[in-house]
Amino acid sequence: MCLEQYIHINPHVLIYRYPNEQYVAVIIKSFGTETKRSIKDVKTDAIKILKLINGETNIAAFIKIVQEKYDIDEKSILKFIEDSIDTGILYLDDTSNKQELKIVGDGKLILPRHATVEITELCNLKCVYCYNEASPYKGRHMPLKDVKKIFETLSENGVTVLEISGGEPMIHPNIKEILEEAFKYFNWVAIISNGVYFPKNILPVLKDNRKKFGGIQISIDGSNEEVSEKMRQVKNTFSKTMDTIKYLKENDFLVRVVIVLTEDNVEDIENTCNLMRKEGIKHFGISISEEWGRGKNIENESNILGKSYKSYFKAKYGDLLRNINEKYRDIVFNDKVLKNVNISEIKNCGAGWQTIAVTPNGDVEICAPAKIKIGNIFSQDYKDIFSSKLVQKLSKVDFKEGREKFCLYCEDVSDCAMCYSKMLMVNEHRIASGRELCPMIKTYGLEELI
Repeated sequence: MCLEQYIHINPHVLIYRYPNEQYVAVIIKSFGTETKRSIKDVKTDAIKILKLINGETNIAAFIKIVQEKYDIDEKSILKFIEDSIDTGILYLDDTSNKQELKIVGDGKLILPRHATVEITELCNLKCVYCYNEASPYKGRHMPLKDVKKIFETLSENGVTVLEISGGEPMIHPNIKEILEEAFKYFNWVAIISNGVYFPKNILPVLKDNRKKFGGIQISIDGSNEEVSEKMRQVKNTFSKTMDTIKYLKENDFLVRVVIVLTEDNVEDIENTCNLMRKEGIKHFGISISEEWGRGKNIENESNILGKSYKSYFKAKYGDLLRNINEKYRDIVFNDKVLKNVNISEIKNCGAGWQTIAVTPNGDVEICAPAKIKIGNIFSQDYKDIFSSKLVQKLSKVDFKEGREKFCLYCEDVSDCAMCYSKMLMVNEHRIASGRELCPMIKTYGLEELI
């Protein structure tokens, strides 16, 4: 480390100030064609030192500045700089460039740092498991002026990470302009799509913003047209999705492929895994259909057995899924389908206070699948939405404590780990079967969500 080099704050770092003097850093890093984000807790003492960095001071001068204010030896200061470089908060350069620490929040209010914006209700598919119940016939596209207003509001209030979703976002007539606006306002932008249609005019926008582009998540429903048609309820879409996946990979974009399992495609999962491996996909996610949206209508034996669909599915196809997890570990990036819950890893998922979803009419929901409205971005002051009692309750739920006290031996534990929407779904089952609400809901006063 050369003492003549200048210390800089990474411009893609944002510090969030939460109640009780808690600070969290959101850090965006680029690795070749892949952009990653990380979240780190930052101690109050570290914030005090980071505030002294303005990009116009070299290491030697910075050491003197710190020592004039605090009783810290040179070795500890250098170690702090090294550690901050390793985490991505700081970097060194031979030239000066004014850049100060960005802090969001007044310490009284918790504001989200991640948002999913559903830019359209329309979709070119009618998937049997869709939580939005999207289709080509029902709904509307969000006007471009409304999209811009939402982006501006989110960015001004600390959102740095954006996911663009729908419906199917690629069929929005202004998708190119929407992406251009997204890259202006946010540090990390990703797209969620079914891959059936990919407008070529957005390619230059994605290429010009590689460092901010977090990639595209594409859903696939099987290894051939027959299985795909059964799941998507639309003919001749499988080959189109595969063409999009290949096109994106040819242009060196990160592609995550996901599949939602039902009894109509589970027997085809190994064929699909082999196809993903053949196509060089390194991020393949597998999940089980949930009982929300059209997923509630999937015919199965779970209601007869008095179980949730997910519990029923795991019991029936557990051996198959365990085999898939092991056999395709080189491509399957999410093996939680049958993973036992690790109490030590349980955290509040952040729905409604760290992350939100915004619908085409401006409704703010705690997350896309849950459909629990906490406000409207067009008709309410943004900060008023997050000062509500419900949002404050959501932020204070201690999942780790709750698991240890209430959930470790609960028969529903595998269905609701770290997820409000699944917890609510489980409690709807409890009510329907004559059982009481779970202690987690009662303890944290979340009855109004049911």
